[in-house]
Amino acid sequence: MKRRPPTRAPTHVAIASWLALCLANPSEAAAEDNNSNATGGEAAGKEGDGEETDEALNTIGVNGAVAFEFDGGVSVGGGGNVSYERELIPKDLQMELVFGVGPNDNILNIPIGLLFTHAWVPNEVWEPDVGLGGTVTIEGEKNASGRRDFTARFGITFVTGTHIWLWGTDRRWGLNLDLVYTLQVTRGVSHELFLAFGPSVRF
Repeated sequence: MKRRPPTRAPTHVAIASWLALCLANPSEAAAEDNNSNATGGEAAGKEGDGEETDEALNTIGVNGAVAFEFDGGVSVGGGGNVSYERELIPKDLQMELVFGVGPNDNILNIPIGLLFTHAWVPNEVWEPDVGLGGTVTIEGEKNASGRRDFTARFGITFVTGTHIWLWGTDRRWGLNLDLVYTLQVTRGVSHELFLAFGPSVRF
């Protein structure tokens, strides 16, 4: 019994298949290059977007203040403070350090407060907040010789207010309004109320 010789594809069919493979490979390579370039462009665009949105995490304010003290009567004084805020959770939780001074004829008050405030941002202009913390008030009272005797008082402080961002790139400059209540618990109980207003900047 004779064996049949192996069947071979016609020559023109083999040549056509070889040409098709040669033509297909460059197209696939070009498509892969285009996809990689597009992916790189999207990544670069995202990085660029991240650089443009620079969050301001710090705020400094300088305020004038009117103070009311209720301690068996009502006394009114003036003063001012410098405040520094740091965002711990952006657009949510801030830590605020306040250093103030309230001079008058007999007593020099230097309140130093550490507050934690919660803010919400309804729009790009208004940024109201509410907070709670503690205050140490250093009091310097004049004695008979004209010198001041310094003592310290401790209190619990509640604050509510708002930033109003109006000017500059990304509205970095604005105004601050605070209403501050402090319950003094050292050497008897007294109540203090402050209304503070002034410019602020965030960076």
